[in-house]
Amino acid sequence: MIIDREEEIKLIGEGIRRNAKILIRGLRGVGKTTLLKYFCDRCGGLYINCQRILHPEHLLLIMGIREIVSDAYQALERFFYVVNRQKKLLAMDEFTDLLRNFGTYKPYRGRGGTNAVAMHLRALLEESKIPILFSTTSLKTLHDVAGEYSKPLARSFDVIITLYPLSFENTIKLIDLICSERKISCSEKAKIRIAELTGGNPSYIKAIMLRLLEKNVDVRHIDEVFMRELNEGYFNALFEGLRRELSIGEIIVLYVISRGYTRFSEIEKRARGVNLSQVLNTLIKRGLIRRTKLDKEAHYVFVDKTMAMWFALEPYPGLEKITYNTARVIHAAFESLVRELFMHVNKSIEIKDVTGRNLTILPIKKVYYYKGKLGEIDMIARTDAGTIVAEIYFGEKADLDKLKQLEKNIAIAETLGENVTVALLISYFGFKDELIESVEKSLAKDIIYLVDKNLLRTIAKAVGYRNI
Repeated sequence: MIIDREEEIKLIGEGIRRNAKILIRGLRGVGKTTLLKYFCDRCGGLYINCQRILHPEHLLLIMGIREIVSDAYQALERFFYVVNRQKKLLAMDEFTDLLRNFGTYKPYRGRGGTNAVAMHLRALLEESKIPILFSTTSLKTLHDVAGEYSKPLARSFDVIITLYPLSFENTIKLIDLICSERKISCSEKAKIRIAELTGGNPSYIKAIMLRLLEKNVDVRHIDEVFMRELNEGYFNALFEGLRRELSIGEIIVLYVISRGYTRFSEIEKRARGVNLSQVLNTLIKRGLIRRTKLDKEAHYVFVDKTMAMWFALEPYPGLEKITYNTARVIHAAFESLVRELFMHVNKSIEIKDVTGRNLTILPIKKVYYYKGKLGEIDMIARTDAGTIVAEIYFGEKADLDKLKQLEKNIAIAETLGENVTVALLISYFGFKDELIESVEKSLAKDIIYLVDKNLLRTIAKAVGYRNI
């Protein structure tokens, strides 16, 4: 199933027509392998899972060449000679594993290892006349494997494409397709919960859906399956494997961020003894965290929200335990994604709300979620001109109750001393007509604006954030 990849398919198709060398990167499970196999099927190409090429002979066996070969250099030379004459397209999935494995065989071993393989591969790419697709989890992986030769090798790629998770809308489309295939029924709330917990990662969606045994699935079933997979199943195995690839400093910092400490100063206080700047930069290059700046202070958040929940629920000495629901609110809930989006607003953005009213969103200085004696506010965001409060809803079209909650949020924020100048009612799937009509009757009508998924995407595009 390929959903929401039209732009990537067009770019890759154009690259194949001009025999380009194309690198597709992205986190585990976002669909890199699916795209590689799609084009191999369509073009009569050769797909190779490089994680399974453990010996030079394995590479030749793929081409039907049965020879005893222990020289990795000769194996690469022979392979590319044959594939350039027999195939229209080559796809090398997680190709950095091939660099790493071949670096342990002669003649590369002792002569630069993986760096020497990378240099050799670059020369072969320059000579190759067929289009080649490569995938890797991140450019940091390439740098880890090929060291100083990663930059020259990266310059061999004509096109570099980064795959991000699906938008929430397309996540639900994928869920509906799987439900149809499996002949099961998911409630709307269950679909929304899957979308939040997986962050739109196709592999994560399938991992949850394939473990649902009931014919009629509700939110409780989703939470039970997700928690089981986090504790002892698919997600636990996946993230345990990833953790083994990280340094001690990287692990410590991820645990700290998972508890909701996003500011550099907060992380520094709890990750003593770690070269924090270096570790944070490494995690960014790995594609595991993202950096943004709010009022001159750096903040760091997980890219993979499912992984964030796994780290958050894992016990760690010196850090407080948090509950499943708290972890979900901090990392996976739709509200947390919207808060994170607003953390990236570092310039003025002009939009028109659902009713056509002009709205200017100024650079954000601080974003937080309020929960206290007065109630809860999904988002409070401060700007130089005043405070934005928001009621955030991820369900069917918002009704009058959501407008009433927004009005309540305004009153709570003002009681807290905030100067509320903008009140946003954010509803991903839009608004019921009665709500839109009632906004004009509200005492706070001058500051209330209605924002749907299209406007969220406009904001995200303006600040370089992922499509939500």
